[in-house]
Amino acid sequence: MSRLPSFLTVARRRATWVAPLAAACLMGVVASAQRSGGGDSPDARALADLVAKDQIREQIYNYSRGLDRMDRALAVQVWHPDGTADYGGTVTKGSEFVDRAFRMHESFISHTHHMIDTIIRVDGDTAVSETYANSSMLQKTAERVVQGVLVQPQGVSVTLIRGRYADKWSKRNGRWAIDHRKYIEDFRTVEQFPSQPRPSAGKRDRTDPSYGIYQH
Repeated sequence: MSRLPSFLTVARRRATWVAPLAAACLMGVVASAQRSGGGDSPDARALADLVAKDQIREQIYNYSRGLDRMDRALAVQVWHPDGTADYGGTVTKGSEFVDRAFRMHESFISHTHHMIDTIIRVDGDTAVSETYANSSMLQKTAERVVQGVLVQPQGVSVTLIRGRYADKWSKRNGRWAIDHRKYIEDFRTVEQFPSQPRPSAGKRDRTDPSYGIYQH
């Protein structure tokens, strides 16, 4: 009696036909769109919207990566050159906001920006989106002494910010980028700890290990 194929063998066999099947389905959608009247057909519009959403979503992720790795070029290109940002104060150019954010982030030990739920609506070469975002900031705290008594040893504070990005997008010269961003902060919490932070494997520049696999 022959042995049953292992799970890995089955997975490999399935992989040999799943990818071609997916590609065939996509080609079928494109061919159907062409038969139905080209770029104005429902299938062609649906496919174009899916591609647009994927490109916009990647830009949203580029923003968080640009901030956390302090990669100015990556963060700035999320906006068009004349794109603007409103983070609850004066409306500035996107590049000016990034520079201001970097100056503030330099005082932190570490920070992470998580893009969570995103809703995107595409209308031709324009789009709008709302993205829920959580930000975590790790910062050193100074020792506090009141009347000769140590009331707070040196330690760290963790600020957690929950908010949303309301973005207006447009596609220019084949590239999706932000025309205007409105940031909406929902709430924040701050916790203090008397311990020292553990060394981080992450770097806030191009020496970060991720640059070994991602090229920007």
